[in-house]
Amino acid sequence: MKTMIIIWLIVALLFLIAELGNPGFFFFFSFFLGSLITALSTPFISSPIGQFFIFLGGTIAAFLLLQLWIRSRSTHFTKKQETNIDALKGKRALVVQTIEPNKPGYISLFGVLWLAHSVNNRTITENKWVEIIDTQGAHVIVSEISEKTQNNI
Repeated sequence: MKTMIIIWLIVALLFLIAELGNPGFFFFFSFFLGSLITALSTPFISSPIGQFFIFLGGTIAAFLLLQLWIRSRSTHFTKKQETNIDALKGKRALVVQTIEPNKPGYISLFGVLWLAHSVNNRTITENKWVEIIDTQGAHVIVSEISEKTQNNI
């Protein structure tokens, strides 16, 4: 019985070393906890098959608990941060060259000129404010902002 405790503690140590060699995944840490639980339960369960099932159940339970713990701690990572051209969506820009049906015009956003198409193929004249709806390659798709909203910009 004492040798089984030592064997399970050695197995646990090996899994802990494997976890230290692969930080950040917590994959081997579950096996480490399963082995440790089995080593602690060995005085009560002498059957190798029973110990294996304790190891298996302890590993699965540890894996599930660690997964729940990691998910609860990483809620601030779930919000997708828009970057590059995807960050343009929702921004407001000024039309500097008229946008016509099937012919792009230019808008100015933060001092940078972008080729723009209207979302519904309507003409949008110069000095009108638009909202960027989407991007297609190096072009942006815009929608004109109503007069009432433009007066508040």
